Amino acid sequence: MRLLLLLVPSAILVAVAVLFAAGPLAPGVSLAGEREVRADAPLRFATTGVVDGLAVEVDGRPVAVTRTAGGWETRGGPLADGEATVRASATGPGGIITAAQTWTMTADGKPPELDVDASRHTDGAAVEVTGTSEADARIRVDGGARAARTTADGDGAFAVEVALRGGENRLEVVAADAAGNKTTDAMRIVRDARAPELEIETPDSVDSSTPALAVTAQDTTTVTVHAELDGERVGEERKARDDAVELPLGWLPDGEHEVTVVARDRAGNEARAEHALLVDTTETFGVATLARGARGDDVRTFLRLLREHGGYDGPVADTLGPNAMKAVRKLQERRDLAVDGLAGPQLRASLLRKLDASVTIDRSARTLTFLRGDHRVRRFPVAVGMSEYPTPVGSRRVVDKQVDPVWTPPDSPWAAELDTIPAGPGNPLGTRWIGLGGAIGIHGTYAAGSIGTAASHGCIRMTIDDAEWLYEQLPMGTRVRITA
Repeated sequence: MRLLLLLVPSAILVAVAVLFAAGPLAPGVSLAGEREVRADAPLRFATTGVVDGLAVEVDGRPVAVTRTAGGWETRGGPLADGEATVRASATGPGGIITAAQTWTMTADGKPPELDVDASRHTDGAAVEVTGTSEADARIRVDGGARAARTTADGDGAFAVEVALRGGENRLEVVAADAAGNKTTDAMRIVRDARAPELEIETPDSVDSSTPALAVTAQDTTTVTVHAELDGERVGEERKARDDAVELPLGWLPDGEHEVTVVARDRAGNEARAEHALLVDTTETFGVATLARGARGDDVRTFLRLLREHGGYDGPVADTLGPNAMKAVRKLQERRDLAVDGLAGPQLRASLLRKLDASVTIDRSARTLTFLRGDHRVRRFPVAVGMSEYPTPVGSRRVVDKQVDPVWTPPDSPWAAELDTIPAGPGNPLGTRWIGLGGAIGIHGTYAAGSIGTAASHGCIRMTIDDAEWLYEQLPMGTRVRITA
């Protein structure tokens, strides 16, 4: 006789089968199926043959069994976590044990661990869901276009490709161990194949050497935006807020620049917009660095200098073209300058250094112009003498230069009651003095609000920075012409 024990996925199924012999059916005992079960699962038994009762013990402890339509079942889960010895005894008429079998089983009441990817966006038709669970756990992913299954490897790692529906996919990942314990986790995958709508709102021409692009980038998700300038990425990537973002481009020379704005959404969809930007900050030569495409009077002045002293044989136009830029590079190479193709301070100084410096002061316009030869280099706003003490017109020369001068009251009635003022903040001469003789000179002032007015006692006032720049350009004896 043999008692056959069969374990089914939902429980342990012990089939006590009576095998045919050369007479009536006789009970027998045997075990079939998995020996690892959930700790909370009842044990179920099925019998065949003539069986009046079934007694079950777990680790020597009797367990109550009830008869069901399909066989026998314990009340609740009789097993604790870990190994247990289970004995089943079938009884026939008169309570005689007709078959018995003992086996070792493992009860597992702990659900498997489960750790899956973070939620994300994608532009693909499928996504690979990866994670970790218990070794050899069965993995099922629902919520996509169709269910996907796989089995974790010996280290618990798994990866399964999940087909996606358009839009939002709320995926449920279920890990089941050998005992049938399950753990569920959820993740959100959004399939988005549409790129952001991108528009650059900055005008084609700006008058700032440090411009910023105004950009709108519309999408259903967060959009990050960055700029590429003349083929090189500039600045940091920024997130659009309320569909808008501002992208600083840093310092730019006057001229034409090719700007590309790149917007990328969370799914990786990318939109690009091209923009031709003209930077034109001034008409005064010597103020701005010039690049290809620069325009204006400062360009004409530069091209005249380049023709006279730089080997350029092209026309003197108001736009800096490619032939002029080739001449710039060649001149930079010949004079051991940085070859960057820009008409910046070093190149201007190289062209102008052999030309005599001079200054013209227009009293009525309240401007001071610094020249090299006949070429205007820079023009500054200044303050001139008030009507009671007008700045004298005529030609003069630089006869005195002082850094951090001390102000001494001049021999004049308006200064009779005043004392000497040492160098430093508050000194009426600022940080530089360029004397023109007869107590008249060019100097800095801390009273920046007076620039552009008739406010002095005859001298020519400049801002501190402008006076310091001019001081470095004027050697002793430089000619200064003052006009009415």
